[in-house]
Amino acid sequence: MSKPSTSSIRSRTIVGAADPVDDAAGVAVDMTGDMSAAVTVAERGAADAADADRERRPRSRSSARKRRGGERRRHTRRNVERRVGRHIRPRRETWLSKFLDWFLGLRLITRIIACILAVVMTFGMGAGVAAASMIGIGSAHVHAGMEKGTAKETITYNGREYRLNRNIVTFLFLGFDGRNKNGMDGQTDVIMVAALDTKSGESTIIIVPRDSMVSTPYYVGDVKLQEAMTMPICLSYAFAGGGDRGRKVVADKVSDILGGVAIPYHYMLDYNGLPEINDSIGGVPLTPIQTIPDTNIVKGQPITLKGWESERYIRWRDHTTLQSPLDRQKRQVHYAKSFMAQAKHKLGRNAFSALDIMDTAKKWSYTNTGNAELMYYAVTALGSKNLADLPMVQLKGDLRRSGNHARFYLDDKAVKQVVVDTFYEPAA
Repeated sequence: MSKPSTSSIRSRTIVGAADPVDDAAGVAVDMTGDMSAAVTVAERGAADAADADRERRPRSRSSARKRRGGERRRHTRRNVERRVGRHIRPRRETWLSKFLDWFLGLRLITRIIACILAVVMTFGMGAGVAAASMIGIGSAHVHAGMEKGTAKETITYNGREYRLNRNIVTFLFLGFDGRNKNGMDGQTDVIMVAALDTKSGESTIIIVPRDSMVSTPYYVGDVKLQEAMTMPICLSYAFAGGGDRGRKVVADKVSDILGGVAIPYHYMLDYNGLPEINDSIGGVPLTPIQTIPDTNIVKGQPITLKGWESERYIRWRDHTTLQSPLDRQKRQVHYAKSFMAQAKHKLGRNAFSALDIMDTAKKWSYTNTGNAELMYYAVTALGSKNLADLPMVQLKGDLRRSGNHARFYLDDKAVKQVVVDTFYEPAA
C-alpha cells in the first residue's frame, strides 16, 4: 500500500474526512512544537543567566560610563520617537550633539566642576577685555598730552641732526615732605621724570636735584606778587601757592630744564604715607648704601625695609655736611629701584594690582592722572626691558653753600647731553 501524498491529506482534511493517519500526524506535530518551545525557553534562560553573570562582573569606570551614556542616548531617542513618531528622519550627528552626548555621560561632580571652570574663565576673559580697553584709553590721553610740549622737532647737536622721538612718554614723580610752615606748604624733596620709550621698551629716570636754581612765580592766595623769583626748585610748589597750581608750576619748571619736553601728568606723594605704601607690597628688600642713625639700617647689611624705616632711609640727611643732599638723593634712587623691582614681583601678570597699590596711596597722594592713565603708565613701566637695571641719570651741576642753605647750579651742557640722549634720535 502506497503512502498518501501530502496534497491528498490536505484535501481530505479540508473536506472534513476523518482519518487515523491524519490524527497521528497531528499528534506528531504537536509534540514537535512543544519540544521546540521548550528548547527556546531553555535558550532564553541561559542567555538571561549569562547577562546576569556579566552584570555581576566588575567593570572599569570608563566602560560603565560609556554603557550609561549609551543607555541614556537610546532612552532619549526612544522617547523622541514615541512623542513625534518613527516616520521622522534620525537625528543628524554634529560636533555639538557628540559633545553633549559625551558631556552627559560624565559623572555629576565632573560636570559641576566643568561648569564652574567655564564661568571662571568667562569672567577672567571679561576682566582682561576691560583692562585692555582701559589701557587703550590711557594711551590715547597720554600721547595726546605729549603733543603739547614746546620741544623742537629737530635740533643740531655736535654737528649732527636729531629729531624728537615721539614714541617717548613722560611722567613726573614728586616726593612731598608734608610740612606746612608759616602758612606755606612744604618742599618737594624728590623730583624725578620717567621717560618711557613705548617702541623700544626701554626706560630712563632723570633726577632733578632738589636745590636746582630756577625762576618761579610767587603767589599769595590767588594773587601773583612777583612774576619770577630765583629759588631752589624744591620751593616752587610752596611759593606758587601749592595745590594744583603749585604742582603744575613744578612740572613747567622741569619741562623748561629739559628743553620743553612735555610733562602732561604728575604724581605727588606725601612722605607720611610712604610706610603704608611700602608695606602694601610686602616691604622693600635692599642692601643699604649708607648707615642711618637710630635705626636697624646698616651699610652693607641686607634688610627688608618696613614701616617708618623706609621713610627714614630716604629722608634723613646730615645737616653738618654740604654733600648730604646729594647723598640722600643717591639713597632715594637706590630705594626707588628696589621698590620697583619688588612691585614688579608683587604685581606679576595682573595689571589691576597696580590700582590696588594706588588705592592704598590715594589718601597720601595728589595727581592729575586718572585710572586709565595710571594703568597705561604702570603696564608700560613694568614691561620695560631694562627695569631690572633701570638707568637713573642725575643732572650735573655745581653745588654751593649760601648761608645755611645749599644751592645747585645746573650745568647747561651736561643737561643738554641728557636731553639729546633721552628724548631725541638721529635723523635719517
